[in-house]
Parts: sequence; C-alpha cells; structure tokens
Amino acid sequence: MPPPTPPTNRILVTGASGYIGHHVCRLLRSRGVEVHALCRGGSDLRGLDVHRHDTDGSLASMDAIFAAARPTGVIHLASMIKADPAPHEVAAIIDANITFGAHLIEAMVRHGCTSFVNDGTYFEFDAAGNYCPASLYAASKRAFADLLEEACLHRGIGGITLIIFDVYGPSDWRGKLLPALIAASRTSTPVKMSPGEQLLDLVHVEDVASAFEMATRQTRVGRHERFGIDTGQRLSLRNIVGELEIGLGRSIPAQFGALAYRSNQIMSPVANLPRLHGWSGRPFQASVVSTLE
Repeated sequence: MPPPTPPTNRILVTGASGYIGHHVCRLLRSRGVEVHALCRGGSDLRGLDVHRHDTDGSLASMDAIFAAARPTGVIHLASMIKADPAPHEVAAIIDANITFGAHLIEAMVRHGCTSFVNDGTYFEFDAAGNYCPASLYAASKRAFADLLEEACLHRGIGGITLIIFDVYGPSDWRGKLLPALIAASRTSTPVKMSPGEQLLDLVHVEDVASAFEMATRQTRVGRHERFGIDTGQRLSLRNIVGELEIGLGRSIPAQFGALAYRSNQIMSPVANLPRLHGWSGRPFQASVVSTLE
C-alpha cells in the first residue's frame, strides 16, 4: 500500500464561499493550516481569514494562482447544483463541474501538488450502491471523479472523493428544508411537503468539515478512494419533522402529501459505502436540533 502523501500545511480550497466550504476553511484555520481560497469573481467569503485568489476558471489563471500560492493540497468543493436545469444551463453545469476541475488538476500536477480531496454526492447511487445518477448534477460529479481517477493512476497525485449526504447545521443560508421548517414553526406558516416516507441521512456540517480535514492527511499517491460521509442513521422525513418538533418545543405545520415526490426522488440512500478512517458523524436528534436556531 502506498504511503500517505506529505502533510498538507497549505491548502487551496474551491467553493470556500459555500456553506460547507465556509466551515471547512474555518476548521483548517483553527488547525494552523494556511488556507488559500480559489474564487470566482464576486464570491462572498463572509469574513473568512484566508488568502483569496480570484480566477476566471481558465488553466492560465489557475496556473498563475498555483505558482503564487504553492499549495501542498487541494480541497475541491466548488460546483453548480441544478435540480432540474433548463437547456441553456447545461453548458454552464459541464463547465463548472467538469472543465473547472480538469483545469484544477492540470495546474496542481504542473506545480507538484499531490493531495486532492473532492466532494461527490449520494445522488450518484441507488440504494444498493450501483452507479445510478439521479440528475445531471450527479452525472457530472461522477464524470469529474473519473478524470480524478485517471490523474491519480498516471499523473503522480493521490485523491479521495467524499460522498456527501444531506448536510445541516446552524446559520444555514442555503434555503434548505430544515431552516424552512424551523422558520415555519415560528410563524405557524403551513409548509407543503411530499408524503414524507423518503429516508434521509442528515450529517452535521461540522462533522462534514472534519471529514475533509482528515481526508487531506489520508490521500495516497497513485490511488483514488471513495468514502461515504454518512451517519448510518436513516430517518424518514416524517420522523425528522417529529425530532424537530421535540427539539424546538413547538409544532411544525407540515402538510404531508400536498406535493408529489420528485420524478428522481431517492427513497432510500446508499448504505454500503466504505467509511473514512477514524471518522464518524453524530446522530440527528432533539438535542442537536436545539442548537440550530
């Protein structure tokens, strides 16, 4: 088995302006890591204490940034997520989720950076773990992971792709379901929902950030490995609403069945992915819910 890559004390993070990226950068800084954020123009880093580098996504731009920052590792979180993209958005998704990453790999190879930690999505899989993309987004994430696989096999880098499940946490600005339910509980505003029998694995954002930090120390040159960042706790959406009500101490006016399931709805997430060494996630329960407001 090849040895782990050298410690990564200067890490270039893409997607630092996102919810997960923000928490990853904060954790890295708390561990004494020099963090460089690779940003598209206009990205709001929300006061992160990092070195900012703006890019237009071109190889020339990234080549110059790697020369200046000299990172020893990369955490790649930037992506374009569209549940149901319009035809004119397809090219932008391919550019953001495949071409951007391909240029990133090329730049790191040119500058001797050997550790690459990538994010994937459980929407790439069916319940049995077979590749079964539920969306163009999921398919594009797997397509990029295949490019990373080739680079690890033949271009002198080590890669890990962390398969992300449903992430939650405090001060979530992404417009996700849990913050909407919490807001509805305050105002008694009805929320239209599906029948609610789909199972979810909710992973706290701090645990997700910890997984990315740990993965930077576990990449191995010549190998690309995939690990599931899930708790193993599967709860139906109905049960999640119940836990929220217990943790908040008030009811949520959820209208189950008011909406149909999406055509690509995953009713049971993949459960047999290998686990990153030394990592575990806290269960979703009322005691955690109380910290979300």
